[in-house]
Amino acid sequence: MARLPWTLSIVVVALVISAFLGIVLGAGSAMMRSQKGDSILYFTMTVLGEIPAFLIGVVLLFIVAAGLGWFPVAGGMTTFAFFDSVWEQVSDRIHHAALPIVTLVLSRIGAFYIVTRNSVMTILMKDDIRTAKGKGIHRIRIMLYHALKNALPPILSRFFMSFGAIIGGAILVENIFNYHEIGQLKNDAIFAR
Repeated sequence: MARLPWTLSIVVVALVISAFLGIVLGAGSAMMRSQKGDSILYFTMTVLGEIPAFLIGVVLLFIVAAGLGWFPVAGGMTTFAFFDSVWEQVSDRIHHAALPIVTLVLSRIGAFYIVTRNSVMTILMKDDIRTAKGKGIHRIRIMLYHALKNALPPILSRFFMSFGAIIGGAILVENIFNYHEIGQLKNDAIFAR
């Protein structure tokens, strides 16, 4: 059970970041519907949403960790390191968890983008939104107080439905980055049989 908090922290952080970015990008894309930026963003997010998390992880591992050397290639903590403070240890854990989190964010952001874009576009075509525009209410206020508030139920449904899928993805991503948490526990259980 000592491994569970680290995996859950990666999952929760990745889920919150991907939901926030997907909502912001989806709402912005819905506001600029049928423009070139919307088409490019829609295509990018659709393609990104279809790439499996483990493949994104392998690409990031080769390019960012091994190629550029910006992040550690493997492990959840620097091996045989002595830390002078708790903050140094937490900082080291965050540095090691950054690539698994980015991998999970990139694999889930497309789903949040699509749901938000479609929900907001549907809401923006309703009569009450046209009435608000006719009253002269600013676009940002319409988006925040009318469109996003009414588009929230499908987005929240996607958020909670994604939790199980992202945990499955996190187990595979942990294996790629040799992050010794639940993924390692799964491997130990398989090889113990």
